[in-house]
Amino acid sequence: MRSSLKAASAGFVLGIVLLAFAPVASAEPKEDVAAAAVTWAQALGEDDPDKVLPLYADDAVLWGTLSPKVRADRAALRDYFVTAFKVLPGLKVSFGDQ
Repeated sequence: MRSSLKAASAGFVLGIVLLAFAPVASAEPKEDVAAAAVTWAQALGEDDPDKVLPLYADDAVLWGTLSPKVRADRAALRDYFVTAFKVLPGLKVSFGDQ
């Protein structure tokens, strides 16, 4: 019984230590998120992939609404937006309550 209690205690302590080193996800302040969304919407409205792409991380993965294909590199993302801007020129994005 004593060794089981020691093992359980050691497991508990190890779990706490591992949690201490786990990355913590944190949201940006609401205003920062809203500003990023507005910037993204404005960039989409310019029909220019080179203005949209910098808003995506280098390792971004996109499964866009206009294509069943998952895009997982910069060239594929750029290709998606080139096609999207041809299909939906002058795209307007608006947000409701956030």
